[in-house]
Amino acid sequence: MDMHRRKYREKAVFVSGDGADAVERSSDLAGPAPDQFLQTRESHQQVRAALDQMDNETDRQILLLRFVDDLSYREIAAAVGIPMGTVMSRLFYAKNKLRGLLEPVREEAK
Repeated sequence: MDMHRRKYREKAVFVSGDGADAVERSSDLAGPAPDQFLQTRESHQQVRAALDQMDNETDRQILLLRFVDDLSYREIAAAVGIPMGTVMSRLFYAKNKLRGLLEPVREEAK
């Protein structure tokens, strides 16, 4: 889920020289390498497939709001229309359920 939350942003570093500003691109901020990109894409597909297997739509929605949209518990409670304590409880159980659905995928990768 952390991978969904990360956004690769290109940062420009301005370096002055010869009276003009030159822009250098930092290689570590340019994005993932091709092999890492493929692994990340596979991981995204595996997480999406596991989310699709979840039978409770609210749990799936809470997971996405928390880890993809990065909303707080209070914001999720307002969006879904349930108390904040219920959001916290459902998120806990939904994460465990998602972990259980992804466990066979991790075992295959070993």
